[in-house]
Amino acid sequence: MAALIDERDRSRDTHYLTSTQAAEALGVSRSTEKKWARLGYEHDAYRTDGGQVLIPRREVDRVTRLEGHMAETPGPTGPAPEAEGAASR
Repeated sequence: MAALIDERDRSRDTHYLTSTQAAEALGVSRSTEKKWARLGYEHDAYRTDGGQVLIPRREVDRVTRLEGHMAETPGPTGPAPEAEGAASR
């Protein structure tokens, strides 16, 4: 897991969630959560020597805020491009 930081480099004053806790907070599967951590979507996630993936609570909160902003952003208006082509046939 290249994007995960080494356990020795993490901040001792940060509150961490397990991948299961983070997945539940975000409403995604645990495998999706672990993939996001591995790909670096959540900064400073790390794997313990025992193999457990831990994610900073602040990163889970950040992703939650991003999802909220995305949900508030209006989508495109008008018919979908494929619908226009189907209508003219």
